[in-house]
Amino acid sequence: MRKNKVLDGQYEKIQYQWKEINKQENLLMGKQYEIENLNEEIDEKNKTLVNQSDRINRQRQLLYLSIIIVTLVLILAITISISYQKNKEKRKRLAKQKKEIEWQLIELKVLNNKLKNSDKYKSIFLASMSHELRTPLNSIIGYTGILLMGMTGDLSEEQTKQLGKVKRNAIHLLSLINDILDISKIEAGKVELQKELFKIEDVVKEVVEIIEPRANEKNLKFSVYFEPNLVVFSDKRRVMQVVLNLVSNAVNYTDEGKVHITTEIKENNLLRLSVLDTGIGISDEDKLRLFEPFQQIDSSLTKQKGGTGLGLYLCRKLMQMLGGKIYVDSKPGKGSVFYFDLPIKIVKDEKSTNN
Repeated sequence: MRKNKVLDGQYEKIQYQWKEINKQENLLMGKQYEIENLNEEIDEKNKTLVNQSDRINRQRQLLYLSIIIVTLVLILAITISISYQKNKEKRKRLAKQKKEIEWQLIELKVLNNKLKNSDKYKSIFLASMSHELRTPLNSIIGYTGILLMGMTGDLSEEQTKQLGKVKRNAIHLLSLINDILDISKIEAGKVELQKELFKIEDVVKEVVEIIEPRANEKNLKFSVYFEPNLVVFSDKRRVMQVVLNLVSNAVNYTDEGKVHITTEIKENNLLRLSVLDTGIGISDEDKLRLFEPFQQIDSSLTKQKGGTGLGLYLCRKLMQMLGGKIYVDSKPGKGSVFYFDLPIKIVKDEKSTNN
């Protein structure tokens, strides 16, 4: 009986403890549920924090980018402002320089007109003085010739020698004056071409008659080749003037060897007359200025040979008037070839010269 009471007491105690355990278990389950809810809330907050962190990072990057853009814009604005100021000052300087240039151009035009007028008046004056300049020299040459012919009495050897020098220098001076006057007439527009039918060979023969004695004095081989019975229509006097100048230069600047003259017909009715020599030759630098007025290939040589440097310039001017062109092919020490191409009307029937 006593044992049953003890067992009953223990059983009640166990029942009580079991209830306490169930109670504690229910409390633990409640706590666990709360913990799970808190964990869920923490996860949600963590997600929110991560999103906010990403948003903050993006905003920070945008802020940095905005700062960079603003800085670049400020630098660009400053640069543009500085450039504008410089350009503004540059425009002012350019405008000032433009005005100065305009004034200088006006002054240059005035000076140019004055120069043109003065050059025109000079050319007109020289052209109008041709008779007055030539007549005294022709008289000197004529009277000297009479004295040398002995028409006023016999002359001593020394007198003949000195008078010969006078005549040669007078002829040389007359040639120089003729060149100057011809150029002046051309530049003044007072030269009229007198075109006619003539044989090229007649021009060449006449030039040879004038120059050959000088070539013989220097023991030069003087040869000529021309197409026979070639009749052309051009200004005979001007063509002869060019040929005479070229042949005279060839003989003058050739101390040994030969001078050779040739004529031939090229395409398109071009007459080519060439003068070849074995003289001193011409450098490329000298060739560039050879046909300009008062230009000579070597001052030391021209002092010995004479000349004003107008002959080739005159030849170029005359060729331009006749519609032709003049050329040179030369090397120092190898001689030269001067030649011109002249457009002509070719007449092969000799009888046509009598028309």
